[in-house]
Amino acid sequence: MSTYEKVEEKLEEENLNEEVKKNLEERKYRLLEEKKELEKDKKDWTEQVKEWGKALREFAGGKESLKRKPENDQEEAYIKKIKGSEFSPSEAAKPINWRKIQLENSEYAFYNHRPADASGNPVTLQHEIIANLYDDLRYINPTARDYDFALKINYEMSGITFSSEDERRESFKTCIYETYKIALNQYTYNNITTDGTILGGNGKYMLSNLEVKPEMGTVNCCPANQTLVYYAKHVANEFSTDTRSIIRLPCILLYLAGPYIGMAGAIQGNKFLCDPLSPTLPLLFTQHYQEYMLSVAKFFAAYKKALDNLGEYYKNPSHDEPSQLSFPYIRSYKHLDTNLKINFRYIKQLHEDKLLFLIELEDEDLPSQLIVKFAKKYGNDAHLVCANLDIAPKLFGIEKVSGGWFMVVMEYLDGYEAISEKPSAQIQQQICTATQKMHQAGYVHGDLRHSNILTKITNGNTKVVFIDYDWADGDGKATYPPFLNLGIPRHHDVSPGGHILKEHDEFMVNKYKN
Repeated sequence: MSTYEKVEEKLEEENLNEEVKKNLEERKYRLLEEKKELEKDKKDWTEQVKEWGKALREFAGGKESLKRKPENDQEEAYIKKIKGSEFSPSEAAKPINWRKIQLENSEYAFYNHRPADASGNPVTLQHEIIANLYDDLRYINPTARDYDFALKINYEMSGITFSSEDERRESFKTCIYETYKIALNQYTYNNITTDGTILGGNGKYMLSNLEVKPEMGTVNCCPANQTLVYYAKHVANEFSTDTRSIIRLPCILLYLAGPYIGMAGAIQGNKFLCDPLSPTLPLLFTQHYQEYMLSVAKFFAAYKKALDNLGEYYKNPSHDEPSQLSFPYIRSYKHLDTNLKINFRYIKQLHEDKLLFLIELEDEDLPSQLIVKFAKKYGNDAHLVCANLDIAPKLFGIEKVSGGWFMVVMEYLDGYEAISEKPSAQIQQQICTATQKMHQAGYVHGDLRHSNILTKITNGNTKVVFIDYDWADGDGKATYPPFLNLGIPRHHDVSPGGHILKEHDEFMVNKYKN
């Protein structure tokens, strides 16, 4: 949805006050005028507006400038916003105040999915310890100690005799200390006090922070938001700009509301990012649903392991280039043919909503610039086969990395453009030929939208390549993702989670024929 469409949608909502409505009307008028000018120049106005500023969020006051500020100015503005906030963490976490904090400026203060489009790059790509924690929460093998603790904490937190938040908090902290020697001590700074914090690196760095509510739904504030604000205020007030610009500052956040606990990962790297790492788990004595108690055992086994790793990390945290801090922590890949380690640095993210990066290599024997893509699922074999057929970017590396990610390193297709929705007859023929080659090799793609078909004309010769092999696989094996955009015209048999068939690819390709 374009920025202009978002403004129109917002204007249709009820209960907008007159000031907000007026600001949105002004924003709509400006965007319409900008769109007209950009169309005169035959530019993609949506992408141009994104270069000036982020896409309009759920709400916009109309006061911010569309012109993008330098990155350092952006960082300092939101750090100052955290420092100078009128709200304590407990007040900030109340819904009415959270809305004000998040929506009063052109940039969100926190990228923690509240609201839905307050999303940045995944924290599991920002630090390896957080990525490993994500994996361990799912796959770690608990020990006898972990199983015993799960029984103990479930029995304790199931109690109904807690008369206050303090009693529940101290009971939880006592249990975890007795088993793991994890000391979640209250930490006071800038006239605020946490429920429980673990500091490392001579007391300078926040490894973990706990927020407790006596029961779910009490106190009218979100404990997940509150523990994040404590972390952000610590980072904003305790570290200089120079330190924040070269050190990644990961932290594990816990939130306990009654007998329900959750975990999130937070990190500061030119903005405050926060993602949930676990579902909210019941700390209930559910002897007939032991899978829940098994999840609790994994939860605390993974937490203990990650705390130990963070403790070691913060003894001497690694320094990064300021220009690299907002990018993923991974800075090398294994070459597909030689298995040699190839170092690289990031140049830019090609799209703010896609994990697609332009990189620069340090090896002079390889192309100077390549593309790195991160995906949860990828059609490795399909891409390799199509690359060998010369209808896909050449692959230089593909490997599974922590956090459930595939890292794909491929050719940078300089000078290629996405086809139009009504391409020339020559391009149509090239698309049909490429599709036939892929199908004859035994593979299907599943997402042959025009944006995934690139073309380049050199000396009168047209070349077509397919990109985005996330869903691609062998014919009869490939399946669509569960959350499929059904707003895109597809074959009538296409369904979320269903098999991808050759006729589905052919249906999309046939749409490009005049």
